[in-house]
Amino acid sequence: MVFMDNKKIKVGAIRWDAWIGDLSPIGLEVEKCLSPKKYHKRLPFYATKTKNGVQIRCTSSEIIKKEIDYASKYGIDYFAFCWYPFNSFLDTARNLFLEVEQTKVKWCLIIGTNPFTTSDAKWLISQFSKENYLKIDNRPVVYLFNVNEELLEIVNFLKGECKSYEPYFIGMVWDKKQAEIMNKLFNLDAITAYCTPHKNGISYDKLSKLEKSKWKEYRSINNVVPWITTGWDKKPRYDSPVSWEKCEDFDKQFIKSPTLNELKRALKETFMFAKENNNNLILIYSWNEFDEGGFIEPTLTSNGCINKNKLKSIKEVVEKMK
Repeated sequence: MVFMDNKKIKVGAIRWDAWIGDLSPIGLEVEKCLSPKKYHKRLPFYATKTKNGVQIRCTSSEIIKKEIDYASKYGIDYFAFCWYPFNSFLDTARNLFLEVEQTKVKWCLIIGTNPFTTSDAKWLISQFSKENYLKIDNRPVVYLFNVNEELLEIVNFLKGECKSYEPYFIGMVWDKKQAEIMNKLFNLDAITAYCTPHKNGISYDKLSKLEKSKWKEYRSINNVVPWITTGWDKKPRYDSPVSWEKCEDFDKQFIKSPTLNELKRALKETFMFAKENNNNLILIYSWNEFDEGGFIEPTLTSNGCINKNKLKSIKEVVEKMK
């Protein structure tokens, strides 16, 4: 069943919020990834260059408010937050976002990126009734990362415990076989993907065609939330390996960066697919995956200005297509 509420298509961006510096070893690891000068074009607007590298710390209400303003101004309707457990410090950006009283940008959760308990589920249910939680036809949206059987217990718990709302579950999958299995097991409302990774510097045009083919492939199984990959280049983690994944082949894990015109064309096609298939949602990879190479958040230029070109391109498409 398609849930179309006859409102404008909502454009979302994934948030990967490990940018917390010395609050966590992970924060220091990703700062190290982007410390070499050749990666400084990826630094977000709030980063600072130091004598020994860079500091990238989204740890204040002022930064979060500025991110909300940028997102709202340039056509982003919601943030999809990767789940980090409470008191992990990796939940800092999410907590700061929820403390800001605003209605400009809604939010939803991607569960499965880290352990998610029944206690966490009860907290999430408490958020569903709030105005700023993303809903489709009054159904709170929940993305499921890398859908697998371990998540099934939590999903069933949410379905059983959520008395006032029926969650809208969207499974993030990597291939058609996984989509078929998990769609049936979870009784998903829609299918999508976190991103479309590729390697050896293939052109963005080829990646976009692959992405579109996956939308159509998954559409034969269920509703599809079309996603758009805005970049993929993991070489920073090859130069400075991180602790949570194997990085040996990351010198090959990259695509050719899109031009602004290529990005606009890809987003336009994403809108067209959503409209043709009566889907309210679009998902962008991502807001702030700087060291993975997929980001739309404004960045610093070499002379200290702020580069908003990706967001400007997104706004241009959004205003024409919504």
